[in-house]
Amino acid sequence: SGSGQGPASDGESNQPEDGEGGQGASNFDQWLDRTTQRVLSPSSSRLSPPDVALMTTLMTAHARRSSVSGAVTCERLLKRLVDEADGGNDGVYVTTKMYTIAMDAWAKSQRRPLPGSSVGDEEG
Repeated sequence: SGSGQGPASDGESNQPEDGEGGQGASNFDQWLDRTTQRVLSPSSSRLSPPDVALMTTLMTAHARRSSVSGAVTCERLLKRLVDEADGGNDGVYVTTKMYTIAMDAWAKSQRRPLPGSSVGDEEG
């Protein structure tokens, strides 16, 4: 009768926690990372309608991080949605806005070769 597989995410709040005054951005970042990890977890079940409604918010927040890791995470969220829709989850939809957010995340990441790196150099 062992159900000790960790806490169930069904009762998990979609709101930021940890009410320490003056650290709202930090609390939001913690919530964002925790919620994203839950949604992208290989052990998570099919996406629920509240998860799908939350995806645009998660993607936008990661895009606003203006980093390569934020863009990668944004793309992973989009892929999760596409995989669920392709897998027959009728509660999942993918919108043009979601693709636009993912492209915007890469644009904001400003991914360029590091100064002094040989990436893009034409030698030989």
